[in-house]
Amino acid sequence: MQASIITPTQERNWLTAGAIALLVLATLWIAVLSGVTTAMDDAVLPVFYPTSSSGGVVASMLAVVGDTAFVGACAGIAAVALVLRRRVWTAARVLGVVGVVAIAVAIIKQVVHRARPLAGSGIEVGYSFPSGHASTSAAIACLAVWLVLRRRGPSRETALLLALGGGWALVIALDRLVLGVHYLSDVLAGWALGTAAACFTLVVLARAEARWPDALKRQSVR
Repeated sequence: MQASIITPTQERNWLTAGAIALLVLATLWIAVLSGVTTAMDDAVLPVFYPTSSSGGVVASMLAVVGDTAFVGACAGIAAVALVLRRRVWTAARVLGVVGVVAIAVAIIKQVVHRARPLAGSGIEVGYSFPSGHASTSAAIACLAVWLVLRRRGPSRETALLLALGGGWALVIALDRLVLGVHYLSDVLAGWALGTAAACFTLVVLARAEARWPDALKRQSVR
């Protein structure tokens, strides 16, 4: 059996995770529009937003690494490298996950039109909900889970790699609170959106590869 083909149980698990994340996103969306999260957001933001400049400097450096443009550029470079190694379906996964989550973030931001916190209004422009950095970090973490599990299977090394990936996603997302450019609900919604987008995209591409393994000339070897 090709490594790219997932079992019905695995597919169901990924779809379930995506559906749960989508439900969380919808719940937060409604809560934000109705003002339910206002008290929580106002209470949490001062906890993370630093009173000194040192924390903000570190967060600003992390923000560059988690920026959509930076991640997109890295994804493009990675995709080219994968294509050169004839791992075209893996390249499609990288570009697909990053692309879908970027488009979804852009659309939802325009629909919700939530202003950024005043603390970070002079740092970044654009709307606040959901956090693009949190969305991208969650999507990349899900992609890493997929690729590592498909290549190595469950093991201690896999668990360690996944823990590191999850920790990195957490750091990238929380730095948005330190900079004061997002509310907690923005970050939570970003995690939910990134997870949902990645899960559904990965399943769709797995189905496509299983049905048309040679559609991209070379099947992925992970």
